[in-house]
Amino acid sequence: MTTRAAILQAADQLFGEHGFDATTTRQIAEHSGANKALIHYHFENKDQLFHAVLDRHCGELSEVLAIVAGREGTLRERLGLLVEAYVDFLAGHLGFSRMIQREVSSGRHVGRIVDHMLPPFQAALTLLEAVWPATRSGDMSAPHLLLSFFGMVSGWFAYAPVVEPLTGLDPLAPESLAQRKRHLLGMLDLLLVELDTGSPPCRGGIAGLQSPVIRGVLFDKDGTLVDFEATWRPVYRACALSAAAGDPALARELMQLAGQDRDGRIDPTSPLGCGTLHEIWATWRPRVALDVPALDRLAAETAVPIALVPLGPVFERLRGLRLGMATMDTTASALEAARLLGLDLDFVTGCDGGHGTKPGPGMVLGFCAATSLEPHEVAVVGDTPHDLHAARAAGALAVAVSSGASPRALLARHADHVLDSVVDLPDLLGR
Repeated sequence: MTTRAAILQAADQLFGEHGFDATTTRQIAEHSGANKALIHYHFENKDQLFHAVLDRHCGELSEVLAIVAGREGTLRERLGLLVEAYVDFLAGHLGFSRMIQREVSSGRHVGRIVDHMLPPFQAALTLLEAVWPATRSGDMSAPHLLLSFFGMVSGWFAYAPVVEPLTGLDPLAPESLAQRKRHLLGMLDLLLVELDTGSPPCRGGIAGLQSPVIRGVLFDKDGTLVDFEATWRPVYRACALSAAAGDPALARELMQLAGQDRDGRIDPTSPLGCGTLHEIWATWRPRVALDVPALDRLAAETAVPIALVPLGPVFERLRGLRLGMATMDTTASALEAARLLGLDLDFVTGCDGGHGTKPGPGMVLGFCAATSLEPHEVAVVGDTPHDLHAARAAGALAVAVSSGASPRALLARHADHVLDSVVDLPDLLGR
């Protein structure tokens, strides 16, 4: 590291911890290992040194945001990426927000700070006002919206020392940062719904969700509506034993190849946890010769769907919404399960339904096309990360239920909301 870089690094740390006025060049010299004369050689005075620190931070941030803004995708996707990139930048530059907060309060370097903030602020104003005319004036004006989001992001870091005492959360822990991002993206979605439709999306109900926002629900099947363990573990065991020609030891080995550990737990991200039957059979093929049609028939004959909870009362409360089911099982099996469970659905698809497979967006977009809904009007409810990734890929609300094989902590990293079961869904949607 050069002497100049060492001085900048030390000044960056001290300005962030103590502010400009409380930091002396002597302290910077001690922390950098350079003498005061070298500080004045590289930087005429402390003000110039502060400007260099500020310029470096703002330059890096501008580069990051410019790269993200230039990516392909819808405007909603790019806005979401910008929010996430800003959070990631501040998480990696912890002193930056505090330094800005202190210097804005003191007023000494406000002009320099404004010089950096004004171009992106004006560019964002122009974009918002061009796309959403409602932001040109009034309560939802672009300046108010931008300053609100700026505060929601930067305040988390500027006030990090008080977040933990107030909330019990470590604001800089990975799970807290991930949760903060999901909150911000949820707020962004609610805002865009209001701008797109002109109707406020939040008027009571848990999490501010109401039927004007969510008009359709696309359910996963196994682990969400159907008891995965009671329904499918006997099927998989029977098929493994058949493929192993009746050898119990070999059948256990096949189950392990597909995602079951030695203690009988199923990895929710494995073929057994979220794959298709043919993906399961593929993990067995290197070990045994397979009669795939026979395995398909055995699975179809053995699988009897067992509901996780009484579904009638849940679906009665959801009456009026467009409802569907998307599963990694076959479409025929899904239709039969819906019939046996007594579900009246607007849309049913499986892995062979022509809409692709999870975690791709095709099944969600297929539901939207069949029901004339937009993705932001749809809640996707599932018990695995694949379900939630499919929701996110399509632009729908991602609602997780912890009634399947996935741990709640895993689901929380990918979901907008995590519920115990679908019984809690009507309350979430304010129905």
